[in-house]
Amino acid sequence: MTNFIIIRGPAGVGKTTIAKAVAQQLNGVHFNVDQVLRETKLEIKNGDIPVGNFLKAQAVIMPKVKEYLEQGKPVVFDGNFYYQEQIDQLVRELQGRPYIFTLKASLETCWQRNLARKKDKMDRISIEAMHRINTTFEAGKIVDTEGKSEEEVIKEIISAIMNESNRITKRME
Repeated sequence: MTNFIIIRGPAGVGKTTIAKAVAQQLNGVHFNVDQVLRETKLEIKNGDIPVGNFLKAQAVIMPKVKEYLEQGKPVVFDGNFYYQEQIDQLVRELQGRPYIFTLKASLETCWQRNLARKKDKMDRISIEAMHRINTTFEAGKIVDTEGKSEEEVIKEIISAIMNESNRITKRME
């Protein structure tokens, strides 16, 4: 089984852009959990997304994810991952070692990045709510994206994955 990568953070932090690039560099596959929420009409109920909706969205893509992992393809997930239960579900159901990254940036930076989007722009209230919810817990390695280029963030993530893989290999020898 191949390892999988989770890239989480608030709206506008750059999750999808970074996750797609990481998947490409690793010759892997990218899954956007928030997009699956939209496609399956599980996204927003009265301004809130219950944890059960996230878990259902992940269950929808799980067969395909397992297929790619069995083929030796790295899988890169991106999404808000508001709840620890979402991460726990992936770790429990997928064999292999997870690499988890939480991308961080200030609310104002996330807002400005949102405004620069070509599509799927969000209103200020939604960006603020998602930023607040997403910063209630941290998971994995924290990557501060403030003042960094996409390339710098990608390099930091790839480097962390390679360093951890090398450490594990050396321990096994």
